[in-house]
Amino acid sequence: MEGFSSVLPGQPETDKLGSSTDTKTKGGYTSTKEEIARALMKLSDADMQYVVRQMFTERPDLQIAMEKGEDLIQQDKEDMMAKLMSMPSEKEPINGLEDGFEDDFQTAANTTIVQFSSSTYYCDEDQLQVTVDVIRVGNLDHPTEVRYMTLDGTGIAGQRYEAASGKLKFEKGELIKHVQVPLIQDDLWNTTLEFKIELLQDELSGATLDPNLFQTRVHVVDTSPFPTIKYQRLLFERRVQDIPKWGLLIEYFKLNLENSAVRLGTAMTILVDQLQNVYFGSLLFIKVYLIDHVITAQSELGLIVVILVMGVPLLILHMVDYGKLSWRVADSSRSMLQKSIFRKFLTFKESSRGNL
Repeated sequence: MEGFSSVLPGQPETDKLGSSTDTKTKGGYTSTKEEIARALMKLSDADMQYVVRQMFTERPDLQIAMEKGEDLIQQDKEDMMAKLMSMPSEKEPINGLEDGFEDDFQTAANTTIVQFSSSTYYCDEDQLQVTVDVIRVGNLDHPTEVRYMTLDGTGIAGQRYEAASGKLKFEKGELIKHVQVPLIQDDLWNTTLEFKIELLQDELSGATLDPNLFQTRVHVVDTSPFPTIKYQRLLFERRVQDIPKWGLLIEYFKLNLENSAVRLGTAMTILVDQLQNVYFGSLLFIKVYLIDHVITAQSELGLIVVILVMGVPLLILHMVDYGKLSWRVADSSRSMLQKSIFRKFLTFKESSRGNL
């Protein structure tokens, strides 16, 4: 490092490194402050420390100037902090808009919101009832009253749950209330059905309803095995091979007949099929009458009667055969199974299920 002054490219003849102008060097080169800075940036940390010590040794005035500069910087910092501390606490409008954050925060703190603690609840069918929490958020320094009622979804009141309604009264400082809805248990297999509980705007006092959590959905999970609980013990004991196949098929038929569309469509199909049997049986007597009385007697009136008796029922039965498609017997059975799968394993809302 002793030879730094001799190897530094473009070292000026003058000893004043702080000169702001280009100077002529002994080797015929010119040097600027930028070139000197680039050369210094290439030095290692140890070399840089050596250069600084040499500068302060040969130029004591530089060290004094740096110390004065640090004092000035510290004084500027103290003056700036003093100005900030002396500024008024009131906020000025920005671009013509008033800063109302404090007012909004104060308004929110004084507002009371009543809502359900969750948008979805789950319960088992064999529970006696389901309990849903209603909470207050915000200012609790006054009483609140809110009404509630149950609404049918895929679960119907009187079949899956018992309809409930009432009024909740929150006292001063009270945070949470509970709504209890009785459940109905049966021995039939059902998929996961749901119903809704809604907080009502009518007679609401001392609070506002949350726009998203004013309603909750309760999913009732059926614990019965498919398609019936008749063979539940064998199933739980893992004795599947002991379950009678014909008995299981009969139970599946019973499950389908719980569907009103399947039940009505099956009855009408059986009735129409029997009428077809009656018609084809009556053709035998019509043909005997045709030969013995109409053709032999050459009765034109009798021929017309035979044609009407044979043709009109056939036309009606043919139209009924096409009408069987609208009874949706097989479609209702398949649809029941498909919907059951979706309701059992997915949590679509009613609108989503309708679109699906």
